[in-house]
Amino acid sequence: MLTMSEIQGKIIKELSKKIESLEIELKQQKKENLQINKFLYETYTREENVLYHFKKIKEKYEALKHSKLGKLTIKYWELKNRR
Repeated sequence: MLTMSEIQGKIIKELSKKIESLEIELKQQKKENLQINKFLYETYTREENVLYHFKKIKEKYEALKHSKLGKLTIKYWELKNRR
């Protein structure tokens, strides 16, 4: 028959093993979260860059569209692209 201190020792060892495994799992989850956040940040940065360039191109197009020579140029390309 096991004594009380032996039972407590076994329980402590089992709990220590559980704690170690949970700490390892926590570290892995933190790494995964860090990788996901890094990926999301990079994706967000790329999207912002694309939107910025699109906005600049759109501004140039609008300026061209509203000028006299620009209107003529746009009509020319519309006709040329129809053929």
